[in-house]
Amino acid sequence: LGARGVIGGRVRWSADLRRVGQRSDRNFTVFPADRVTMESYILVNLGLDATIFEVGDGGPGVDLLLRGENLGDIQYQEVFGFAAPGRGIYVGGRIRWEDR
Repeated sequence: LGARGVIGGRVRWSADLRRVGQRSDRNFTVFPADRVTMESYILVNLGLDATIFEVGDGGPGVDLLLRGENLGDIQYQEVFGFAAPGRGIYVGGRIRWEDR
């Protein structure tokens, strides 16, 4: 489930909610591989993209980017035996020479 929007024309936001239900996998650390049941999990991700400077007068546009992934810091596995990353907060920037 995802949603996106704009606030005041300069800030774009996004929100994602992802639910993965129980599913089967194999435990290959033993032979023969055992069937295991993977637990369900829910992930919440949010993002902001703000225009700091617009493109104009020969100068570039500058955007500030902020993204949060797995904000609930859920411990989960997409594949049995391989832990997925915990909470991640990412900050970045973008320089533009043309309008979007």
